[in-house]
Amino acid sequence: MKLPVKVALYGVGEIGGRVARLLLARGDFEVVGAFDIDEGKVGRDLGEIAGLERRGILVEKPYAGCCADADVTIHATVSSMAKAYPQIMEILEGESNIISTCEELVFPLDANREFAKAIDARAKEKGVSVVGAGVNPGFLTLLDLRIPHWRVRIQ
Repeated sequence: MKLPVKVALYGVGEIGGRVARLLLARGDFEVVGAFDIDEGKVGRDLGEIAGLERRGILVEKPYAGCCADADVTIHATVSSMAKAYPQIMEILEGESNIISTCEELVFPLDANREFAKAIDARAKEKGVSVVGAGVNPGFLTLLDLRIPHWRVRIQ
């Protein structure tokens, strides 16, 4: 994947807003869209929501295929697979890869087999991937988005 990686944010609440702040501070990511169902966020500038200066990226209401301009979409909305399922399917219409904070998507076959199979089939059909990272510890392992280098010294 060539740099900058084009990223869309689906959900710009507490977690999505923090992810936006990290992504907007880096040169190897380009935020190409931001989406949320909260009417209080729709129409607002993503930079302001993330606690930064205005960036000219207005938050929109999600729609089928809304993340088509993105190489990858960060899905940060809900923990429930039943609630995340229609959102993920909406993102997949735009043929974007997905990293989701939905905890139930981390091991989806246990309690959510039908949702998982449908998501897997659609992702394969669209030629993209869906990764359930969860929040704890999942998204914590993405800490390297904030830290430019890791150095381990063993003596």
